[in-house]
Amino acid sequence: MIESISIKNYLLIENANIHFNPKFNVITGETGSGKSMFLSALKLLCENRVNPSVIREGADKAIITAKFIAFTLSDDLDDIIDAYDIKEDDELIITRTIKADGKSICLINGQSAPIKAVSQLCQELLYFTSQSEQNTLLKPSVALNLVDSFANTYKERENVNTLSREAQNIKSEIETLKAQIQKTTEEKDYLESVVKEIK
Repeated sequence: MIESISIKNYLLIENANIHFNPKFNVITGETGSGKSMFLSALKLLCENRVNPSVIREGADKAIITAKFIAFTLSDDLDDIIDAYDIKEDDELIITRTIKADGKSICLINGQSAPIKAVSQLCQELLYFTSQSEQNTLLKPSVALNLVDSFANTYKERENVNTLSREAQNIKSEIETLKAQIQKTTEEKDYLESVVKEIK
């Protein structure tokens, strides 16, 4: 779950720190109070490209930091952490700095990381369900993770994945043997025709 988010020099926000209750949170306010701005800052962590126009006027950079704690390592999340050699801890801190020249710097637990890694992590950690963005829940991988998380069936899922990979390997071996048999049969027929021609 997300524990907190820090926003600095983003649009009209100079400095804001929001801490979340582990159970349930509601963000309310009048129109123009910054609700959408907060969500757009959170979404900025997931986006591949950013526009330097999001930097607050008079500042040279914008910084967004989100802290996640007590997160469950799904297969996909675990694979991402392993693939990018991310230092595992009880918390996961993602920071993105947007500079005035359009460049951005991403950090995961203090380590420099490519935006692709941050984007993949955010897709596993964050679910936006406002105005059609709930379509993310229709992704098979997301739905599967939700079901496995609810039913606590990650171990069974891994066993099925292992058996599936073994079955695929066996299928590939069968196809290879069939091809070899076909090739041998063709060579045999050819040699028999040559012997017959010689006789």
